Amino acid sequence: MKTQSEAAPADLHRLLIASNRVRNLNLIGECLRLEVTAVLYRYDSDTLQSILDQVGKRLNGVKVESVAFLMHGTENGVYLTGPKSKVLNMDTVMEDEETREFFKSLVTRHVARNRLGSRLDFLACPIALERDGGLLAREMEILLDVTVGMSKDLFGADIQVSKPYPDKDSPMTVGELYFHVKKLKDQLKQAARVTTMGAKVKDLSRYERIRQVGKGAFGTAVLYRRMDDDTQVVIKEINMHDLSASERHLALNEIQVLALLDHPNIIRYLDSFERDGVLMIEMEYADNGTLASWLAQLTRRLEEREILVVFHQIVSAIRHIHQHNILHRDLKTANIFLTKNGIVKVGDFGISKMLTTRQGGANTVLGTPYYISPEMCEEKQYDEKSDIWALGCILYEMACLHKTFEGSNLPALVNKIMKGQFAPIRGNYSPLFKQLVRDLLQREPEFRPTAAEILYTRMPELLISFDQNELDRFDSTSDPEFRNALAAVQLNVRSVLYYIKAYQNQLHLEPIRLPPRSRINQVCVATTHIVALTAELLVFTWGEGKRGQLGHEMLENWRAEPTCVESLKGKAITKIGAGDGFSIFASDNGIAMSCGDGTSGCLGHGDWNSSSKPKLIEQLLSVDVNAVACGNKHVVIVGSEGDVYSWGKGEGGRLGLGHEDDCQSPTPVTVPPDVQIQSVRCGGDGTIFLTERGIMFACGNNARNKLGLNPPTPLISLRKQNEKEKALVPTPCASVQARVVDVAMSSYHTAVLTETGTLVTFGRNSDGQLGRGHSRPTTSPGSVKGMSDKVVTMIACGATFTVVGTLENTLYMWGTRYVSPNSRPSTQDAFESTFGMNRGESSSRPSSESSTSSLLKNVPEVAYSGGSQRGSLFNEDIILRDVVLDPQEILA
Repeated sequence: MKTQSEAAPADLHRLLIASNRVRNLNLIGECLRLEVTAVLYRYDSDTLQSILDQVGKRLNGVKVESVAFLMHGTENGVYLTGPKSKVLNMDTVMEDEETREFFKSLVTRHVARNRLGSRLDFLACPIALERDGGLLAREMEILLDVTVGMSKDLFGADIQVSKPYPDKDSPMTVGELYFHVKKLKDQLKQAARVTTMGAKVKDLSRYERIRQVGKGAFGTAVLYRRMDDDTQVVIKEINMHDLSASERHLALNEIQVLALLDHPNIIRYLDSFERDGVLMIEMEYADNGTLASWLAQLTRRLEEREILVVFHQIVSAIRHIHQHNILHRDLKTANIFLTKNGIVKVGDFGISKMLTTRQGGANTVLGTPYYISPEMCEEKQYDEKSDIWALGCILYEMACLHKTFEGSNLPALVNKIMKGQFAPIRGNYSPLFKQLVRDLLQREPEFRPTAAEILYTRMPELLISFDQNELDRFDSTSDPEFRNALAAVQLNVRSVLYYIKAYQNQLHLEPIRLPPRSRINQVCVATTHIVALTAELLVFTWGEGKRGQLGHEMLENWRAEPTCVESLKGKAITKIGAGDGFSIFASDNGIAMSCGDGTSGCLGHGDWNSSSKPKLIEQLLSVDVNAVACGNKHVVIVGSEGDVYSWGKGEGGRLGLGHEDDCQSPTPVTVPPDVQIQSVRCGGDGTIFLTERGIMFACGNNARNKLGLNPPTPLISLRKQNEKEKALVPTPCASVQARVVDVAMSSYHTAVLTETGTLVTFGRNSDGQLGRGHSRPTTSPGSVKGMSDKVVTMIACGATFTVVGTLENTLYMWGTRYVSPNSRPSTQDAFESTFGMNRGESSSRPSSESSTSSLLKNVPEVAYSGGSQRGSLFNEDIILRDVVLDPQEILA
């Protein structure tokens, strides 16, 4: 930036700190007063500390009377730096220590606070128009002990100061302290003058062409390096001579729209000019390609969390656009741009439209066919709800990795869109997520939510299932309304965990006493005890503690109520597991711990000793634990790179190590080189691994084909010959050919949910647990026909029965319920119920991820914790109750 001379007191110095995101920086630099030192920093790469360093070098010990800040922002705050997303607003000035320290250090080191005119000013600051602008200025004054001004415009015309210059006879505006205001106004007017083609003339000699990065209907997008500040920018080059009048109007429309929008998730407009009949639109460069190209490169489906991180930013941008009465009209994954810092940017506003109150809607059919709404297909008037439809198409595409609507030709495509026909989303996505997609793609526009409703109501409901570390990413957003909405949902949502007790032909729900407002993320039920993990990353245990499995550093017969494990506080536990007399815990940084019975080697400490206090599993220190599963007497973990380790009892080959020996330390499990293990399930004496492609591998005892290892054979005579009794290493589950999204195991049978929504069961059927309508023996996997018309979202297996939950928040059960006095806990009045079935089944599979207040999310894992035990029921060794051979609704 250049400086301009004018008479001023010799000892008077001022400082201007400007972000490269500010428009017309070159013109501003040409109009600076002589006594003003300018520091230009790069928003995307500089930190608060690096800005302080640059100021120190430029001033070289000189203290200034005042400092002005030129930064972009919104009505919600001033954007300071991209790294760490630093924003100045009421929240950060009160609570963010790094932001507070930056301003305190700047004033202490570089401002002469003893001078009468010492001050800080924020120019061209949108928050100045809001109530928070005045409050923010006052809070800054208290913090810094200098006058702080916030002006809505560049010239600071709304703030007057006493004259510091001898040639001024009247009070000055703040802008006059830093600029030759008249000259600057003239320069900006000249810059805004357009030629007959709609843009000013500008020299490109200070731009270095790098490469073409895109091509559209009206022109090309070229990446340039701006040599003045070494910033990469994209210039859209449009040859106006080749366009019709209407096309020229659309090209100029993009400039008009971009100039109105200033949002961190919208491609920023920098400048526009004309050169040899070519309109040049200079814009911010997003350096990581488009959402479309990123999705095309993926070899696995995205997790819901990954999708929502991106979608939240897109919705935030669309809400800002609609707030300015603008329709985008061409939302698609190819117009969503990504940066290497993980920021999402909405771009390409060439065919967007500004609506007036009088218009109310638009009629022209524009946009990409895959994303246009039914009302546009029917050439009806449309409004911002057409953009919401496109958002639904984008969200669906991120989940399914293909277009929402596809057809062999345009009429076929349009027909599908008008009917709203699209395949249901498969995969391990939450019911709320799938419901949001359906709501965005409602055929009638009035039933689609607004962008504000999605951002402030629907998104917080989805995000609340994340752990606290993930929520912190969203809580740091510069939008206080979103933060407040998220905080409100966190405050109001809690989990209610129930025991389902059965007495004769009645069911009874008994809530488990948890701390108020607890949100349960995961529950593990073993034969002896229960372990629960909250969203606050606290671990609660209760039940039998004779072998130290509760982790409370003592041996105890019985603990009736959930109690927080004190030694795990602050350890950020994110995964838990429970087996017969032992517990496993893993933290967010992948460290594993264990406690309880070590006689089978299940603690993984390299010995057979037990421990009542959670101890570090030292042999896993170099492993980033990503998944944990426990059987009755064994443990298997999966690392972040797909590496697998197992230990404990080895009988039947359940450890997958090629032998049946017990192991007291985590031992690497060899998997095929082209296989990437993503998760694991354990049940009794078997283990099932699930790959990122939805393929199952299993090891252990395959009695009655409960692991699905037997290949499908049409000839009965060959079935016996092809049966696999056991597998000592991970072996493909030949019985299941479809892609699998979830697995549940008991000691005797397995239930599998496929990508197509089919529920498949195999293993023992003597108690009707396979849901086939009979209890005859079978070794072949088969679908549960009674659930074929339901959308199953979660599954769980007990030793003699199966429980599933559906999208409608309904529980179904089939099989046999046994009640045995032999499994009654030592303290009968603690629960009046048992933890396990009479056959010693352990449900160590974690409960549904991300439990919320929904009953369905909490019940399945404890749904098979046993029946109520009262007097005469125990006159016989085993009392048979409720044999159900087909799915029966038990709770809605």
